[in-house]
Amino acid sequence: MTTTVIVGEKIASARKNKNMMQTDLAKKLSVSPQAIGKWERGESMPDILTFNRMAEILGVDIGYFVGKSQIQETGEQEIKTSEPETKKGFNMSWASWVDADFSGLKGLAEKFKASNIQNCSFVGSDLSNLMLKANNVVKSNFTNAILQNSQFKSSVIRDCNLTNANLSQTVFSTSSFRNNNLTGVTWNNTVFKMSAVIDSTFSGSMTDCQFVNCRLTKIVFSGVTFINCFFKSNQGMKKVIFKDCKADSLTLAFLKNEKADLSGVTLLK
Repeated sequence: MTTTVIVGEKIASARKNKNMMQTDLAKKLSVSPQAIGKWERGESMPDILTFNRMAEILGVDIGYFVGKSQIQETGEQEIKTSEPETKKGFNMSWASWVDADFSGLKGLAEKFKASNIQNCSFVGSDLSNLMLKANNVVKSNFTNAILQNSQFKSSVIRDCNLTNANLSQTVFSTSSFRNNNLTGVTWNNTVFKMSAVIDSTFSGSMTDCQFVNCRLTKIVFSGVTFINCFFKSNQGMKKVIFKDCKADSLTLAFLKNEKADLSGVTLLK
């Protein structure tokens, strides 16, 4: 797995291959030499835009820092890692990303699997069709991000900010979804399947959504309008709280079958 230390070593190696001092690189990137030192020691990492600029300066493509690549200068030594090469762009899978800024990023698709992602920013990123498998996503900011048609499998999504994120056609399967800020989320054909959904408050309109064989713990649906939503739980839904919700007759039938407390739900006319 790529770690911040390994990434730092790659930065230092590419810099030295260019016969540059830390001060030289810092000047070209408009950062302090201390920042370069921290990156090379693995104490922190630059954001994605700085990675792009640094790759240009050092004559490498950005995949060199996190995957298989080579130095672009003729005659320079090829640098390899054990990580797979992708058909296009860079592969950010099998890595540890901490305090990284990926705001505005797009087109990752299957290039972010099996990674540890903590305190990262994906504000305004287009993450459509993203495939996350065996990821640990903690305390990251997905405000205004597009996660449409994305899939989270066997992953942990915890303490994240999903304010105004688009989760249409997003699937969470065999995952842990816990204590996330769900204000203003777009729910349309969203599926939670065989997952643990814990300490979460859902709001807004939910259309064609499914909760299939999930463990729902400390869950509140507040002011939700349910349209054609499906609920099936092995443990029932007696402890799930509904406040000022509305639901169509089909959704009400599923909730009633799961022994949900419908005192906070009225029939949608």
